[in-house]
Amino acid sequence: MSILRQLVIITALGLLACMTIGVASGGERPINLVDFAYVVEFTGNSPQTYGTHRLDRGDEGWPAWRGPDGRFMIGIEWDEPRDLSEVNIEFRHAIADRDQISVQYWRSHSSTEGIQATAKALDGFHGEWVTARTDWYAGDRDVTFEFLPENTREQAKMQPFSLRTDRLRFILGTRDLPAVRYLRAYGPCPAVAADLEIRLDPNSPLNLPLEAEAVNGCLLDTQGRTSDKPVSFNTGAMSLRVRYAEGDTLTATRTIVTLREVHNPSSGFSFVPAEVVERGIVRIPSLGVVVMHHGSMKDLQTDYLPGTGLYDRIATEPARNWSCTRGEGPILDAGRSPNRPLLVPLGLPLARQEIAVGHDGRILLDRSSLQVRAADSDRWDRPQARWGLRLQVGLRIGDRVSIPEYATELLDGYLPIISTRWQDQGLACVQTAVATYLDGEPEDHRGDETVVLLSRLIVHNPTDEPVGAVISWHTEPAEALVLNHGLVMARGVFRDGRLESYPELGYRFHIKHDPDQRVEVVDDPVAGSLLLWKFALEAYQHATIELAVPFVPPADDHQRERLAALNFDDTVLLETKRWRQIVDKAARFETPDRLLNDFYKAQLVHTLITADRDPYEGTWQLPAATLSEKVGIRRAYSPIRALEIRGLHDMAASFLAAFIRGQSSLDMVGRFTDRLGVFHGLPSEHANYQGYFDNQDHGCALWMLNEHYLYTRDRTWLSSQAKALVKACDFITRQRLAKGVHGTAAKDKHWGMGLLPPGRIDGHTDWAWWYAVNAWAWRGIRATADNLATIGHPETERIAANARDFGQVLRASCRESMIRAPVVRLEDGTYIPLQPERSRTRGREANGFGPTALGSLALLECGVYPYHSPEAEWILRYLQENKWSSLCDGVSAQSNYASLVPVYLHRGQYKHALRAFYDALTTGLYEETRMLAGRVRHPGQGEGPWYALTEEAELVYALRCLLVLEHNDELWLLSGVPDAWLEPGQRIEIEGAATWFGPMDVHVQALAEPTRVVIDLNAPRRERPTRIMLHLHRPLSSVLLNGQPLTTFDASQGTIELPGDVGRVNLVAYQPAPLPRTGLPR
Repeated sequence: MSILRQLVIITALGLLACMTIGVASGGERPINLVDFAYVVEFTGNSPQTYGTHRLDRGDEGWPAWRGPDGRFMIGIEWDEPRDLSEVNIEFRHAIADRDQISVQYWRSHSSTEGIQATAKALDGFHGEWVTARTDWYAGDRDVTFEFLPENTREQAKMQPFSLRTDRLRFILGTRDLPAVRYLRAYGPCPAVAADLEIRLDPNSPLNLPLEAEAVNGCLLDTQGRTSDKPVSFNTGAMSLRVRYAEGDTLTATRTIVTLREVHNPSSGFSFVPAEVVERGIVRIPSLGVVVMHHGSMKDLQTDYLPGTGLYDRIATEPARNWSCTRGEGPILDAGRSPNRPLLVPLGLPLARQEIAVGHDGRILLDRSSLQVRAADSDRWDRPQARWGLRLQVGLRIGDRVSIPEYATELLDGYLPIISTRWQDQGLACVQTAVATYLDGEPEDHRGDETVVLLSRLIVHNPTDEPVGAVISWHTEPAEALVLNHGLVMARGVFRDGRLESYPELGYRFHIKHDPDQRVEVVDDPVAGSLLLWKFALEAYQHATIELAVPFVPPADDHQRERLAALNFDDTVLLETKRWRQIVDKAARFETPDRLLNDFYKAQLVHTLITADRDPYEGTWQLPAATLSEKVGIRRAYSPIRALEIRGLHDMAASFLAAFIRGQSSLDMVGRFTDRLGVFHGLPSEHANYQGYFDNQDHGCALWMLNEHYLYTRDRTWLSSQAKALVKACDFITRQRLAKGVHGTAAKDKHWGMGLLPPGRIDGHTDWAWWYAVNAWAWRGIRATADNLATIGHPETERIAANARDFGQVLRASCRESMIRAPVVRLEDGTYIPLQPERSRTRGREANGFGPTALGSLALLECGVYPYHSPEAEWILRYLQENKWSSLCDGVSAQSNYASLVPVYLHRGQYKHALRAFYDALTTGLYEETRMLAGRVRHPGQGEGPWYALTEEAELVYALRCLLVLEHNDELWLLSGVPDAWLEPGQRIEIEGAATWFGPMDVHVQALAEPTRVVIDLNAPRRERPTRIMLHLHRPLSSVLLNGQPLTTFDASQGTIELPGDVGRVNLVAYQPAPLPRTGLPR
């Protein structure tokens, strides 16, 4: 059952509970939600122009306004959506024509019909006004509307019915009416009162006095009257009487009480009274706060197990390693996802064309790999965008009694030369595939050269008896094939059982086989045509056949001759040499775990296979994945950073150059006023490569350019790009201070002012004030100011001032959202504050996967919250124990999209870092092919897209951070090294690793008798870190530096401190000798 479906059921049960409780307890009328809204005039007619104008209430009431169609109307807007069951409008005097009044609600395109699962925000910019289906009744001066379901399916779902919206408008007709005296809106749950006790621990970080206020509810005085002002408390124990929506703990209409310091409003928290009543108590240890239901009869110790949550358990359990993590659950098995077969793309560096090989030996060509139109895309002649070639042992499709078990391996464990082995019908089969250029090595690489897949199939008879064998191939979609002297062509495609002939024969592939063997084409009722290879094998003999499959058909006879002449063995040698030379140029990371060593190398290969050189402009483009994925700047960040840490700065610069060239070429999606200076478009001759419309692009590109400078310290390069960087910074400042009308919430100082305009983010189509978008923009502008200062740029101080102002606004807005969002429960029964992913929402996102779920992590990556702040711990605890999006304990379906590993290491939590690393590795890695799944929806079952570049590069960076990490101005080494890697006999070798301080080498060898770790360090020399810290995570008795005693180490923690300019040194760290065993007399 999907997470969203579970949440819908939970909320449906909650609303049913509201109705049942209300009947049983005689609950009061629901809260009037208009008390928490603004009465407004709606303006604009498009997502770019929608706005509101707040109406002032006069002595007689609110005046209606005349819409563009001539009808009078009056509107209501909430700062976030509410679930509404009934609304009422009352005029100053009696009215006629009450039947002409109707009510409309704003139906957002991001919402589903009927009730939503949680208090999820809606897109206020995309939708339409819908006249609600209602029952209505009227008095002399008022009209009440009860909302009805739009269809019977909704009606069967739940009663009472409610709809979710953040905007209403009453349509009042064309005649003048008296002023509107009252507006009322009610949710589905009745209101009841409860007495709560709030206690502050003497050591609570909150400072008295505190002030309390309620949303979707009200605070009552001792006489039971509504308090019009916030209630203040001056003692650590206080009583609070609240009128709240009974039983509603999840929906958008739940009552929320907020307490904040009177003298520091940026410090406080919120809770849901219905949850306090439901559970009897809400404990918030990190704030030193307990909220209790006065007189509750519930067992307050139920489910209260402090310290037993996953986050706390990790710190007390042994540090993770590969063997223990791998044994806890199913590893990814390509055979478990028959509907989403594992595909291994093969290609050449920066070539547009890739051809994939399946785990079962299938061959797939996907036109999506071409990205944009060029000469080769015009030569695509397959019947659809995906064309496949399937093989099997046997004559008929579907003859198999069972599906064979396939085993796949890469040459040398990482090279893009793949072999698949299986046994079927008594035959042992091995298929090996490699990609190469049709016309040989190009003198001038364009990117659109024709790529060919060479496949060799060897069939072996493992028995001592002769056997007859038949191997068949068929195309998907089914085509009618023609064989002519080794050329396999198609004369038409079968659609709905009928053959549609092609105007001319389509070239498909070339085959080579022994002349004694028979190859023919036969008709097949399922596959259309089968290409059959028939032969006899004596005992223990084998037969070989080779296929050459071009991505696009040969252009002429010369190319057809070259295709037929390609030699499989020579090609394997050529491509092996090519890829080894490329990998050998990168920094070397060798650990005791060969799988990780291979994966580190393979990820570079995957990046270059996926990358495209634009045939017209020569720019380097980096799609998010090899097949079926477009290009996005934010998605390219991790793969480009993976090039930087390898020391491949020229390659990284070539990708970054495309960002510079595309500056100001494409609007970001949202309420932005212009595109001058924006990094978003990636133009080409016929199209734009930009396929992900993610407003993180701009800030992320700005940071990438600055990080490239940190890795290279190339002042000449920085000077040449300074103008573009300044324009990018000015775009941020201009947009976040633009005078735009985005609704009444925009006038909220901390929730609406000073952030970038609302727009899109990866993984979500809603236009919103996403914090991750703002965090990356702030990181980029701050880094620009810091780096321009190193070359004495005249704009440095102005940009630095803008960055400081932006940082203060962003941090204040994030804190305000955290204060207004109710605290959330962890698995040990305690509560923590929640950081929403966007401004103007008081809860978590219903979409709990990938980019959206990890948006708050950007606040830590980008430095909005310091690593050791309470906010950082709350965010990490929530992400680690987030059951809304977890595949299993602490592991999301896209756990490698943004890694927790670096953040944990910066906080000194190496056990948490190792847990995050190995959980992500074991749940997402296909071991045989050294590649990650794009997503893992169920344990052991992965799916694409492949290669998942962002995810693979994140894991490579996490691996690097375990061993090499820039921590502010310090260099940390081995801060996350697994314990098993420092056991006697193990070695770690790192050569040419790039850091912000320059390249470095470190060789680590663990020895026994005495137990010691020998470290040969060649520290970076270009920039001096303030210090270098080595973390061995084991007790130390003594340390020698170049043979002399060293005193700057922590014996219990196993850390060694070195000066930043230490240069090349030899260290020997000794562990205490084990205590001698003493035997007791029997």
